[in-house]
Amino acid sequence: IEFSLLVFDASGEAAVVYRNRRQAQRPGLARMVPVAGALVKYPGAVARVLAIVTPADFFCDAPRFVAEAVSRLHGAGTPPDVLGVSRELERAGRGDAVPPDRLVAFMEGACPGATAEFHARELKRLALRRAIVREAAPLAGGGALDGQPERLADLRAKLAVLDAGGASGTMPAPPPCEIVRLSDVAAKPVNWLWRGYIPAGMLS
Repeated sequence: IEFSLLVFDASGEAAVVYRNRRQAQRPGLARMVPVAGALVKYPGAVARVLAIVTPADFFCDAPRFVAEAVSRLHGAGTPPDVLGVSRELERAGRGDAVPPDRLVAFMEGACPGATAEFHARELKRLALRRAIVREAAPLAGGGALDGQPERLADLRAKLAVLDAGGASGTMPAPPPCEIVRLSDVAAKPVNWLWRGYIPAGMLS
């Protein structure tokens, strides 16, 4: 897309001071890729993730196509792996949109399996907020009401339930960290494997 930086003076006249052309990146991609990658990389996390998000929650094509392929394989009782997902993408005519190298890139960007549910909930929150904005837009513009208030109430209720989720909706607690001042560390003699570089049995 082409975008420009405009500067307005006191009279309201605008001057283009910077213009560039770049490819548009859909917002939220950083939320979708870790979840889509985890669906392929960690078969054991598929059921937990798909209990939170649906393929429709992935609002960019490539991650959504991956989620759809994994969902179909999971529904058929086939544990998804990179080869199975790649074949399913080809069978569905999505192979050009998600070639093998891009599928591997999704796996490389996958979140850790232990945090897959957390990232799935964050993606679901983002998808619900986007849906709320879509439903609210006609109301803000004075458009005719066609069930928007009821759908908005339903979406807000779902978001409230998600925000009130238990431990499964939070990141795993980090291991305890103990801070020690160097002045409190007792000096000890060091035996070296390589003097000045590699100590024997401890770090110095």
